[in-house]
Amino acid sequence: MELQILRFIQHFKCDFLDVLFETISITAEDFFIILLISEVLWIFNKKSGEFLAFSIISGLLFNCGIKNIFKLERPIGQEGIESERTHTATGYSFPSGHTQNSATLWTSLYLLFKKRALKIILFILPFLTALSRLYLGVHYPKDVVIGLLLGVAFSYLSLFLFNKFQNRTLLYCIVFLVSLLFIPFGLSEDYVKTLGMFFGFILSSLFEKKFVNYDINVRLPKRFLRWFVGVIFIAIVYFAMKLTFPDNLGADFLRYSILIFSALGIYPLAFRFIK
Repeated sequence: MELQILRFIQHFKCDFLDVLFETISITAEDFFIILLISEVLWIFNKKSGEFLAFSIISGLLFNCGIKNIFKLERPIGQEGIESERTHTATGYSFPSGHTQNSATLWTSLYLLFKKRALKIILFILPFLTALSRLYLGVHYPKDVVIGLLLGVAFSYLSLFLFNKFQNRTLLYCIVFLVSLLFIPFGLSEDYVKTLGMFFGFILSSLFEKKFVNYDINVRLPKRFLRWFVGVIFIAIVYFAMKLTFPDNLGADFLRYSILIFSALGIYPLAFRFIK
């Protein structure tokens, strides 16, 4: 039944939809999300940006853990299914990480800012992201449905925990330790990368509060300059490490830890020089 749904969706394949759905799928991938988290942190509100990072990264970490428990294969290679962007379709199929990322991202942004435009995006973009994963032939319908539900649920749970814990470092450490319970089910590449991201996030949060503590209350052009320079910095670090680090799980953990720590902890040191 699920394969029939995929074949029906792919019956409408054309060059325009190929570009459209690949673009939509990219908006739920790690590099884009890191840029968006940094935008909220450096332009709008530090606390909101920290919550957004916690919500998305911890949610994705548990998504990877669930994948390793169920170990359901993707539709890639099934008869009549054309799969694209397979280099981003690593690990198991259930639930969809891209779909959950999108749902968590836009639900969290809506919970933070309560803007009508965000509510409209919340109802549209996660659904289109889910549809893109089916159109690209890398997920089954049940994967994206559960991904959507988990994304929304995890956003509300994250906000509850974020507001409940006065000591947020303690919260982050508890979540990190709980996530280690997934290790006996397997060390997938995605799980290790996300574990590295969360570890880097904890370090960057501690480092920024103790040694940086940058001021968000500066003129708006200066905030945008911070973000613009930061985009270049993150891109350089991201692609430099991707080209130079070896291809193994240990290097993946270290690479993503350094990436997040550099972006959210080290780079804000430069704010005192950006006039």
